Amino acid sequence: MNLKKQRYIYLRACQIFSFDSRWHFAEIFDDYKLLNYIATKKIDLEHINNDRLVICYNFSMYVLDKLLKELTNSDTKIHLGTHCFLMSNINDVIWKLDATMGDLAAVKIGLKTEGFKTENMNYRKYLEEVDTEIGYSYVERKEYLDLINAESITERIHKIGKLLENSKSNRYYSDAHFFLVWLMSSLKVSDGSFVDEYYNFH
Repeated sequence: MNLKKQRYIYLRACQIFSFDSRWHFAEIFDDYKLLNYIATKKIDLEHINNDRLVICYNFSMYVLDKLLKELTNSDTKIHLGTHCFLMSNINDVIWKLDATMGDLAAVKIGLKTEGFKTENMNYRKYLEEVDTEIGYSYVERKEYLDLINAESITERIHKIGKLLENSKSNRYYSDAHFFLVWLMSSLKVSDGSFVDEYYNFH
């Protein structure tokens, strides 16, 4: 039961919040004022209409950890470092809840999550059962890319735009940034360049 509750809260939070992609651009241009603003911003869950853009730290600290503790009385711990995420003890199994590496956007169009996991190799089986119970149906990321592989990048972007429009989730320009990079993952960017499974350019 606790897994079901935490999974539902995780998915719902992904539908509501979006990664603040200004963080990446602020890093590129050494905009330390913006980096400091984004990094130290606190999220007020009672007034989330004002700002739903997050990074790993404030999403883990002020959104997911707070919701799980208040709504499920969960035993959680925030992993602090260059990248932050939440560790949660669910039925004596430690789960890693890391939404800001892609799930914040992916959940908005019903793609398979990659950030809710444990070291148990069979965890997907448990998640599939829970997702069925709570009504979250998803498509494998690679499966979706294969479906649109023959289409132009313009057609792919149009399809993603339509999926976002029809989604019941809140969406921001930052979600579009994620999908643009993700859609490029099956295209050659330039000679010898590509985007890997973690959405990094090479």
